[in-house]
Amino acid sequence: MNRAAPEFVLRDVNGKSYDLIRLRGKVVILNFWFIGCAPCQAEMPELNAIRKKADLSRVVFLSLGLDSAPAIMKFLKTNRFEYIALTDSKAIHGAYKIASCPTSMVIDKNGIVRFIQISGRDIGTTLPDAIKTVL
Repeated sequence: MNRAAPEFVLRDVNGKSYDLIRLRGKVVILNFWFIGCAPCQAEMPELNAIRKKADLSRVVFLSLGLDSAPAIMKFLKTNRFEYIALTDSKAIHGAYKIASCPTSMVIDKNGIVRFIQISGRDIGTTLPDAIKTVL
C-alpha cells in the first residue's frame, strides 16, 4: 500500500493488450480472482454494480484471472462479470503478492496502490469509498 503498483502487460479474453503504464492518468481498479473461487463469484454482482455507477472515462476496471482465456470465456457465458477480463495472470498475482482471492485494489492516477481489500466482505461500500478518495 502507498507504493508504486507493479507494472504489467496482459491480454483480455479477446486478445487485446492492457498495459498498466498506459493507464496512468486514470484510476485503475484491480480484482484478483479465479474461476473455482466461490467468494470471488459471490462478490461479482456487487463489483458489477460499482462499475455501473462509475465514470468509465476516469476509472478502469480490470479483473486479473488466473485461468486461461478459453476457460474464462466459457465461465463468462454463464456468469456476468463486467470488468475487463484479463487472463493467465499468475505471474502478476505473484508480483502483487496475492495470497488470497478475491483481492481488490485501487491504483491512483499516478500508479500508486491506495487501497487493498482481501475478501469481498463489505466491498459494496469500501471499494466505492476508496475510489472516491483518489478521484
